[in-house]
Amino acid sequence: MDDTVSPTTISSHLTSFFFHNKVSVSLLLAVVIIAPMTLPNLGTIIAMTITLLALLCCLKGGSIRLLGLSRPTSWPKTLLIGVAAGIGLQALFQFLLDPLFELITGSAIDLSSMDSMKGNLEIALIYVAIGWVIGGFFEELTYRSYIITRVRALVGETTVGTIIAIVLSVVPFGLAHLYQGWAGTLSAAAMGLCFALIFVYNRYNIWIPILVHGVSDMVGIALIYLDLADKLRFF
Repeated sequence: MDDTVSPTTISSHLTSFFFHNKVSVSLLLAVVIIAPMTLPNLGTIIAMTITLLALLCCLKGGSIRLLGLSRPTSWPKTLLIGVAAGIGLQALFQFLLDPLFELITGSAIDLSSMDSMKGNLEIALIYVAIGWVIGGFFEELTYRSYIITRVRALVGETTVGTIIAIVLSVVPFGLAHLYQGWAGTLSAAAMGLCFALIFVYNRYNIWIPILVHGVSDMVGIALIYLDLADKLRFF
C-alpha cells in the first residue's frame, strides 16, 4: 500500500483547516478577532499572517473564491464604483463624520505618526503603497473576507448571523486603530462598518471593498501630504 500523502491531499487538509473545520476555524477566528484588540500592532500582524496563510492555501488549491476574490462580472464597472465610492466615503468622513467623532469624544484624531509625510512626496508615496497593500488588500481580506464569511459559516448564513459577523469584524478593526485616540477608533470602526456593508451588498466579493479602502486611504494621505487634513472641515 502506498502511504504517500499527495500535494492535493495536503492542500485539501489545509483548506479544511482554514475554512471548513469548525474547531480550527473557531480557534483561528478567536485569534484574528482578539489579537488586534489586545496586542497593538503585533496583534494586527498576527491576524494578517493568518490571512496570508489562508490566501496561500487558496492560491495553491485554486479556491480563492473562499476569500471573496472571484473575478468580478465587469472590471471597468468595479474600478469605477471602487474609485467613486472611495473618494465619496473619504469626503464624508473628512468633512462631516470625523469632526463629529472628535466632538463626541472631546479629543482630536491623532495622526501625529504620519506627520513625516507632510510636504515629503517620497514618504507620502511609501504610505500610499502601505495603504494599498496593508490597508486596502490585507485588512479587507482579514476583517471582511475571512471574519465575515467564516463567522457566517459557523453561526448561520442568516440575517442575524450576518449582523453578528459584521459586528465581530468592525470591533477589532476599530480597536486596531486605537493609536489614533478614541475619535480615530470610532472613525475606523465606522469606516469598517461601511466596508463590511459594501462587502455584504456586493455578495461577498471583496474587490470593491479593496478598491474603496485603497482609494480612501490614498485621498486621506494626499490631504495629509498637502497639510489640508485639519483645514477641510465643516465644523
